[in-house]
Amino acid sequence: MNTYLVTNWTWQNGNPDFYGWFHLLWIFITLAISFVLCRFVATKHNPKIDDIVIFSFGAYLIAIEIYKEVFNVLIKGYYPMNIFPFQYCSVPMYIAFIAPLIKNKLVKDACYKFIAFIGFLGGLAVMIYPVTIKWTPYIMMANHTLSWHSVLIIMGIYLMAARNYGVNYLSDLIDSFSVFAILALLAQIFNISIYNFYLKNPELNTHNEMMNLFSFSPYYPTYIPIADFIKDKSFLIYFFGYISVIFIAVSIIWLVFAHAKAKLDLKFPHLAYLKPIEDEEEEKAYSAPSNKESL
Repeated sequence: MNTYLVTNWTWQNGNPDFYGWFHLLWIFITLAISFVLCRFVATKHNPKIDDIVIFSFGAYLIAIEIYKEVFNVLIKGYYPMNIFPFQYCSVPMYIAFIAPLIKNKLVKDACYKFIAFIGFLGGLAVMIYPVTIKWTPYIMMANHTLSWHSVLIIMGIYLMAARNYGVNYLSDLIDSFSVFAILALLAQIFNISIYNFYLKNPELNTHNEMMNLFSFSPYYPTYIPIADFIKDKSFLIYFFGYISVIFIAVSIIWLVFAHAKAKLDLKFPHLAYLKPIEDEEEEKAYSAPSNKESL
């Protein structure tokens, strides 16, 4: 029964190669969906449509994450703590599902900027180097990995195109990193709390499980040689180096997008962003003739 439930098919001729047919297929799917959404949906610049699109992707991520969690429990016979869904690339799932329901426009916009820049970075990094497809023998887990990070890329590109991002550097980065800081703090609280819980109750950690959310844990390795070397020397240097790398990468993404946006707005002015009219009062003010015109 478990076999049918988790569909634990394995690769028969070895795992797919980086930039082999399987990897390239997912890159094509990512680019194709991104193009269609940006050309025919994002250019409407309608906040309600944005909410529907992002919420739909959030619901999809939750669905495939539930599948992944069940899959691992049935395959291993216990819950492996290292798959707890609060990693760097996991948290956009929660933000995408919750942000469209938020009424406060500033908070919602900060969440969307987090998805657009920091979430996009996570998706791009794994799509460029999807190490999971080389070590997992299971076809569905390889599909989960590339599907997941494909969605992160698509949501990022969509929001960059649909909203007026790439204009104010400080605003975009401060908002996105504010959300990141809150999530990273929660991750570290989880890291420390779970570690100390198992330290006091070792009999409960029967499988010697570890939790290293966001790769922030001061107790466990990242399995990235250079990162672990720095971390062993000084956790503070590692921590600030980690943040600096993300900051630089996000800044490069912002600059590339801002440049592309400026070029495209000049070439296709009819598709350029226009501030949406949010309510009737703004609509009346927007359409009412000026005093000078009424004289």
